[in-house]
Amino acid sequence: MTTTLDEMTSGLGDEDLDGFTISKSEEDTLSQPAGLQVIDGKLYVVDSGNHRILRWSGIPSDDGEAPSLVLGQDNLDDNEANRRGFVGSGSLFFPMGIFSSDDQHIFVADKDNHRVLVWNKIPFSDGWNADVSLGQGGMDERWPNRGEFDNVGADTLSFPMGVFFDAESEKVFVVDQGNNRVLIWNKLPRETGVAADVVIGQKDFFSREPNSGKGYKRACQEGMYFPTDVVCGEMGMFVSDTGNNRVLYWKEVPTENGQLPDLVLGQTNFNDNKANRVVEGEASASTLDDPFGLFLIEEEEEEDDAPRGIPMPDDDDDDEDASLVATEDGEEIEEEEPQPKFKLFIADRGNSRVVVWDELPHPKEEEKDEEEFEELQVDDENLLIGDDEDDDFFDEDEEDEVPPGELPST
Repeated sequence: MTTTLDEMTSGLGDEDLDGFTISKSEEDTLSQPAGLQVIDGKLYVVDSGNHRILRWSGIPSDDGEAPSLVLGQDNLDDNEANRRGFVGSGSLFFPMGIFSSDDQHIFVADKDNHRVLVWNKIPFSDGWNADVSLGQGGMDERWPNRGEFDNVGADTLSFPMGVFFDAESEKVFVVDQGNNRVLIWNKLPRETGVAADVVIGQKDFFSREPNSGKGYKRACQEGMYFPTDVVCGEMGMFVSDTGNNRVLYWKEVPTENGQLPDLVLGQTNFNDNKANRVVEGEASASTLDDPFGLFLIEEEEEEDDAPRGIPMPDDDDDDEDASLVATEDGEEIEEEEPQPKFKLFIADRGNSRVVVWDELPHPKEEEKDEEEFEELQVDDENLLIGDDEDDDFFDEDEEDEVPPGELPST
């Protein structure tokens, strides 16, 4: 179900939907299921190949139990793309992600209609129409980036894959795969076509190239390549950066465009992107290959897990975050800020497994300091390294300060 580069280039600019219906559907069948969610005690399944969302009246207890309601089609026997071929507020075309966190609003990433549909109330009957469309100017529009494929903006989408809604803050997160970015709405959009407030994975709302313009082979901290899913919680935000075989982590929800992630899972640094870290490498407990869906569970911190010690007065008024405790022998140590208990589930698709992280691999400060180095500045991209126009590239005084045989790591 991953969008191909050919599809990205063409933008699916053909209105003829023949061929997108795989086979005849029935009420108790599925075709390429791509997501699920339990909303108000009812199971919702994204039946992507049948261009519909199925809902069961509860959690099924018998094999082959038929659903009780369908979205995207008039009934459980129809499965034509865009509901008889007409784009509207109740049609779907290869939907992917579904989410709800308040048992009221339903968000669906309608991938090949290049939009996210929002239902403000739980549907009561088959084919219930959505209330809001994000990524398009109207409910009857479906083109990538609103018909101008390269003219990306804050109010456009191209092959959205995942969606997340934080009911407490009312923030909406959308994985805009075709534009290699994630969009954030700071408040729940109430009208169709509302522009996003923040973009990450790109420096601004008008950029869309893989890895922030560096190309699909060159991963970087500021860019993404074919992201697929996003989850958020008290401890921060995670994005599956599928094309780079990694998951990116932000300690806090980004508030500025292009805000850099704080950590990477699946790679040793932000510049590597090989599957399982090397070409044809074997999977390990710390590698990823084509990571896809994400699921985050957080638990409240128990009192027994709080750092033990006696609070000590802090004379430094400038450091509000500093907190000292005294151990039994009277030694003062800095108290670490408690981290929420969590489990991050990653569908590690290329390795045919699901991996679970319950601890973030934060690097030690001393190791982090040793690995820091200034980025090489090149004035002329066509100039080979070592063939600098200035023969006095190295300063003799500075050369003596570097011990022989020791070079900075890259």
